[in-house]
Amino acid sequence: MSQDIPNQIAVLPNVAGVYFFYDAADTIVYIGKSINIKKRVQQHFSSKDRKSQKIQRTTHRISYDVTGSELIALLHETELIKENKPLFNKLGRRTTFTYGLYAIMKNDYIGSLNPQVPNLLF
Repeated sequence: MSQDIPNQIAVLPNVAGVYFFYDAADTIVYIGKSINIKKRVQQHFSSKDRKSQKIQRTTHRISYDVTGSELIALLHETELIKENKPLFNKLGRRTTFTYGLYAIMKNDYIGSLNPQVPNLLF
């Protein structure tokens, strides 16, 4: 953790938005959202759980985007995690699909592969 982190936390706003943690190479390592940016970032740096301690050791800079609402923060965070794939955001880094929807053509109609689902004609 950079010595400047407490000063960076002190100037964070108490509003809804998305916050970013950067490593020494200025790469985003974590993206989060909160209805109170300052309070949530303080929780990251006072927590003793394994993930928070890794974030504390890695973070050298903090930035944020004010969104004005929790819903906009959630949507913005999701988009940014998909774009940046930060090291400590596991949820949004998944790029493979574990399920698929398949259709078969039978007599020029689309049918379901699942025998429990009735064949629908589209």
